[in-house]
Amino acid sequence: MRRLFAACFVALTMISPLRAGEVVLAAGQPLDQLGVERLLAERLAAAMAADAVRIAVQRPILPLGNPYGSEARLRLEGVNVLPRDRFTARIAIVTPASNLPLTLVLEGEATPLRAIPVPRMPLGVGSTIADADLDWLLQPESRLRSEWVRDAGDLVGQEVRRALLAGRPIAAHAIGQPYLVRRGDNVTLVYRRGALTLELAAAAQGDGALGDQVMVRNSQTGAVVEARVLAPRTLLLEIDR
Repeated sequence: MRRLFAACFVALTMISPLRAGEVVLAAGQPLDQLGVERLLAERLAAAMAADAVRIAVQRPILPLGNPYGSEARLRLEGVNVLPRDRFTARIAIVTPASNLPLTLVLEGEATPLRAIPVPRMPLGVGSTIADADLDWLLQPESRLRSEWVRDAGDLVGQEVRRALLAGRPIAAHAIGQPYLVRRGDNVTLVYRRGALTLELAAAAQGDGALGDQVMVRNSQTGAVVEARVLAPRTLLLEIDR
């Protein structure tokens, strides 16, 4: 299961392990960025239809001290997503000394993030991409480029056309279907005209994936024709009657 929650900065305060949307602060322990993310991140990501969010609380200023002199349990009551990626959140605070929950209101910005597949390691030209070659990178939606591949299913099994760098987004033009024919390969040219089918020896003059048109040279006559890639090292030249 990939991790999709990103922090604005590293928080050092330890928070008691609870379910998402709840934290428990010990006496004197402040509410910091890590605690806010545990309270809000999952709900905000769902509300914004994002893979994750980057949260920046603007009011009140963090870290926020625990003034109650005892353990305080915080529970998210609701969030409201506003225009321009702003939000408000209502937090219920329960302490041993309080009969009724107190309410804390947080205000800030939540940047929606998308997880996109990236190489775990550099991949050279001609490599076939496997699922184990991929990792995930969180990027703000506003920074996503149209040419970046966003679905790992569109990458696995594809061949690298241009060298890929580790941790960098993959452009669609940098990959393609695996080549079944490569320039210089000795290939079989299937010549078909009506009921007549012949298999001829030929040499590929270029690279091609399944269905691509590639120029081939007849090994006996030297004639160069264009044929369609049918299978590994096999091309079809079909002539209409």
